[in-house]
Amino acid sequence: MAKFLTIIGVEESGIEVLSSDLQAEIASADYIIANKRFHQAIQAIHSAIRVDGWPSPFKKIYGLLEEKRQQGLHCLIIATGDPQYFGAGGSLTKYFGMKDIVVHPARSGFSLAAAKLCWCLNTTVCLTLHGRPINSLRTKLFPNQNYLLLANDHQSPNEVARLCMDQGFDDAILITLARLGGTDQAISN
Repeated sequence: MAKFLTIIGVEESGIEVLSSDLQAEIASADYIIANKRFHQAIQAIHSAIRVDGWPSPFKKIYGLLEEKRQQGLHCLIIATGDPQYFGAGGSLTKYFGMKDIVVHPARSGFSLAAAKLCWCLNTTVCLTLHGRPINSLRTKLFPNQNYLLLANDHQSPNEVARLCMDQGFDDAILITLARLGGTDQAISN
């Protein structure tokens, strides 16, 4: 029996560079959820498909997908990076169970950032600020530790800098990396 939900991780380079097998998955889906920046590329592969953006709050996704499953529809989610690493895949797998989901990960933002900085990923603390208050970091910051943080938005770097100052980490070095793996990737101190 086919799984009702497929989750495909996409890198900054986009949907156009996915394998032909994954593009075929997109073309055969009955319903797709993806960030709006991917909608045009999805429509180029599957012009008749309904593509929705991420529901807000995120927890609405469970009822939405459950309804589609009851209708017998094959659903597909386009996520960025590795959906099982601070991504939608983890919570969806927990909710629906692994027997009904197949995940195709891409390289995570953490892997790409660690490679750019020549940091060992296994000794770096990886956290996300996406959908979380900046103060959630307060108890997790320690001196002489490398951190990779997935930003919530463009304000996150400034908020992290203020938090570091408030916590007494005046000598912290902050490096911002954006759009890693894409043609317009950026790295700044």
